[in-house]
Amino acid sequence: FVLVTGWVPTDVVCSVSGTTITCGSPLTINSSYQTDYISVAALDSSHFVVGYQSGVTTSGHPYAVVGSVSGTSISNGSPNSLDTTVSAVPEFVAALSPTRFVEAYGTKLIVATVSGTTISKGSPVSLGITTNALASLDSTHFVLVYGSHPTAMVSIVSGTTIATGTPVALTSDNSSGSSVAALDSIHFALSYVRNDGSYYPTQIVSAVSGTTITPGVPTGLASVNSGVTIAV
Repeated sequence: FVLVTGWVPTDVVCSVSGTTITCGSPLTINSSYQTDYISVAALDSSHFVVGYQSGVTTSGHPYAVVGSVSGTSISNGSPNSLDTTVSAVPEFVAALSPTRFVEAYGTKLIVATVSGTTISKGSPVSLGITTNALASLDSTHFVLVYGSHPTAMVSIVSGTTIATGTPVALTSDNSSGSSVAALDSIHFALSYVRNDGSYYPTQIVSAVSGTTITPGVPTGLASVNSGVTIAV
């Protein structure tokens, strides 16, 4: 697996044997920038993509870089500026296939293609909302979640063109710390923290047909205060 961390974006690959983790040497992605927002997704067994904000003290533009892996050694490609018109907060990336990914930054989306570690970007799509969570469903569909009352939207990708679906409110709960993951190509799970004073972790599984979403029933996972963030 790959871990990306640091005020200055840095990646490291680790291997697992049983329950033992052995990590390689960390490699700086871009020493010129400092970032508060960073995301990573596997493209295939030997490549990954990192999306990050170019720096809280500089432009704040969204960037992406593809890394290749051999054992626990990493070779990073050249960082690619995806959009110079916005400051990217927050930042999410999801792999659609070994050669294509989608990145959500601020109120925009972009799809890019990959050849080796070279990135070719499409045209940004403005949503008018800020993405809170992002997940790929298959090679041509992804789901994003936004809003304090979690709302989801499934979009279709053709090449680097995005066709957005119709937003669907998943729950009337006031929430924070949303996280979304695909269960398969037609189902996804949303986890969030109820922002009602209880801070209970809650999950919803929804079904997808094309770009149509049918939400399930919110289920509290534990009657404990989980703070304001959660991951699934």
